[in-house]
Amino acid sequence: MDNPWGSRGVVIIGGGVAGVTAAFELRKRGYRDAVTILEAGTFPHDRPPLTKGFLSGTLSDDDVSLYTPEAFAEEKIGLKTHASVLTIDTHDLGVELRDGTRLDADFVVLATGGLPRIPAVCEDSRESIHWVRTIEDARRLKRELQPGRRLLVIGGGLLGVELSYTARELGLAVTIVEPVSRPLVHIVGDRLADWLHAHADQAGIVQHEAEVLSITQIDGLFRAELSDGSVVECDVVVAAAGFEPNTRLAGQAGLNVRTGVVVDAGQRTSDERIFAVGDCAERHESGEVYRGGHWEAAKLDGERVACIILGEAAKPHSLPWFWTDRGELHIDVIGQFADCEETLVRGQFGSTSFSVIGLNNGRVAAAACVNDPKTARQLRKIIENNVDCTPDELRDTATDLRRILKR
Repeated sequence: MDNPWGSRGVVIIGGGVAGVTAAFELRKRGYRDAVTILEAGTFPHDRPPLTKGFLSGTLSDDDVSLYTPEAFAEEKIGLKTHASVLTIDTHDLGVELRDGTRLDADFVVLATGGLPRIPAVCEDSRESIHWVRTIEDARRLKRELQPGRRLLVIGGGLLGVELSYTARELGLAVTIVEPVSRPLVHIVGDRLADWLHAHADQAGIVQHEAEVLSITQIDGLFRAELSDGSVVECDVVVAAAGFEPNTRLAGQAGLNVRTGVVVDAGQRTSDERIFAVGDCAERHESGEVYRGGHWEAAKLDGERVACIILGEAAKPHSLPWFWTDRGELHIDVIGQFADCEETLVRGQFGSTSFSVIGLNNGRVAAAACVNDPKTARQLRKIIENNVDCTPDELRDTATDLRRILKR
């Protein structure tokens, strides 16, 4: 189909999953005008494997690449890497790069992602500490993760724990410092959060419920003083305290920015020609505020923008879902446990494979499935379709959830 809006095309700033999905979805749906991705790094890559297979050495650059160069060429998607965007011209819409290049556009999609949140206590050692947001970050850290070395991870969230398990597999001594008791409680519920904490202990990861008060570096070695009175000496420090939405370009362009770039249900910013997707976006809808942070949400943002640009109906926002890998554990999390009235267990809690299911008004509202992606997919459909299930059916692994879905 022809583009009804103009002939200058779409410029996408950022080559993560949200931006790349938007580009390929536009082509899939018949958009014929120019589509250009401006990527600051070396190539568009997936981020979840960076703290796992890529860091451990089992995955290569090609393995974490979102698409091959041939795929971009085949779809006639322009890809400019090492692109440093200077500003967005909102008067005569276009994007200006630091090398003097200007790209005119009918639409601009901000897919600028997030910036690592560096604790203030680390500022003096900023040049020596690590974080993982890009493949370049992961390469830099990978060189440091040698057997026998000591690693301090500041932050006990999903990324920090995944990275810690990888480092243990590589033969490092690992310490996590996290001020919040059981930081995953709101994500997976009390019981599973406690079990995961104990699993990390069993993996040999030392965990401190504390804050880092100071970090000093002498002759390449770090010394961290903690609020619980402990002192941690280490060779490598990683800041894994989350991210801040990268809103620099949006702010310079005069767009509405709060914590992230404010968008509506269609990912449209305060300028109707400019969209924001993925980690940089903050969606305001029906009086609620939603922020990204997970792969599935970013992908769906990209698909939604393509539909809106083409004047098509976009899929409604779906149930939150993400996964995390830590050692031999693969965990799928669906929905929000914080809103659940009660929980039950499918299978034997703590076994090789089991699920914790959250209920609201007797209906399934959330689930966390350990080493059971098949059950996760079925429970997701049960939630999305508001299917009635009895507690006994949910608990019993002999119950075929697919049959319940067909009722």
